Amino acid sequence: AEFDDVPDTGQGIGQWASMGSNESINAALIADIGEGVRTMMVMEDYYKTDAIFQTNTIVDEDEVHVSGGEGEPSVTSGDNVATNIADFVQYASIYADLPTFSAGPNWIVDKVEGDYYSVHAVTQTNYLSDNDVATQVSANSHYNIVAGHNQLGNVALIVDGEIQYDLIIIQGSYHGMNVIFQNNILLNNDNIVVSADGADPSQSVNSGNNSLSNEGAIENYGGYDLREMIPGLAVINDLLAAGATSIDPDLGSLIAGHGGPLRVLYVTGDYYDINAVWQTNITSDVNVMYQLQNEPSADLLALHPDEDLTQSVNTGDNQQSNDAAIVDVNPDVTYVGGEVYTDSILVQAELVPANQDDAV
Repeated sequence: AEFDDVPDTGQGIGQWASMGSNESINAALIADIGEGVRTMMVMEDYYKTDAIFQTNTIVDEDEVHVSGGEGEPSVTSGDNVATNIADFVQYASIYADLPTFSAGPNWIVDKVEGDYYSVHAVTQTNYLSDNDVATQVSANSHYNIVAGHNQLGNVALIVDGEIQYDLIIIQGSYHGMNVIFQNNILLNNDNIVVSADGADPSQSVNSGNNSLSNEGAIENYGGYDLREMIPGLAVINDLLAAGATSIDPDLGSLIAGHGGPLRVLYVTGDYYDINAVWQTNITSDVNVMYQLQNEPSADLLALHPDEDLTQSVNTGDNQQSNDAAIVDVNPDVTYVGGEVYTDSILVQAELVPANQDDAV
């Protein structure tokens, strides 16, 4: 993401106030490849949940009063936009196009007593308070106030290193979860008065055009080939439980190998595989702005005959965005001795005000 620059208001006669255009950005990527093995054996139950929760909330109750100019003023106090985009993507296993060999007789076993935790979590929060009170009174000047354009950003990248094993055996249950929480909250209640005395300026007010967006994606590679446990694999499990480091070739043929010694992670308890992202943007941009443009002198107007006299107030254009992705590399084949439970959950809420502004 890129932040916007402060606008150039030139050198003309008038008043410009930019008190909005605040930006808060969160971006996160988790790439979990630790479970990207050819085979997983789960002796009890298998649980897997993918979930995305996205909310946008805007409170934007403005009071705008414009008077004094002979032309029709431009007043924008709505047009807020809230967007939620979520993707659940399933790709083929990373082993789909690779050759498969027998596991062979020699096995290298790492044993974990108790439960195994593979947890990756990111929390990103932006708090921005930009509550301004300002007054502009001028005649013969270029008067520019920039009290907004604050910028906050968080960027995170987590990559779980490398695939260390060919086979993971879990004596208990497998608990897998990929979850993304994204929340944007904007308070943008403004009180704006723009007036001209003896002058005919071009008058414009923008207290809306706020944009809130969430974009989340959970991408799974493999993990969808779930099979019932077969007797030969139960025998392999019993042999490894007894401390065996070599397997009869007939049994080894049941497990996909890579042509060398088979690397095994043996877990005596449950396996917890969790990837989670929390992203929150909270902005309070409550502004009070009074502008009074008096009539410029005749000599000054003669120096600027082709330039319009201007009054401009911008307290909107605030932007909040969350962007998160979880890439989860799963086993090519998973054998389960118990029950299989899988869920995909999506919750989206967009709370945007309608017709709450008072513009005169």
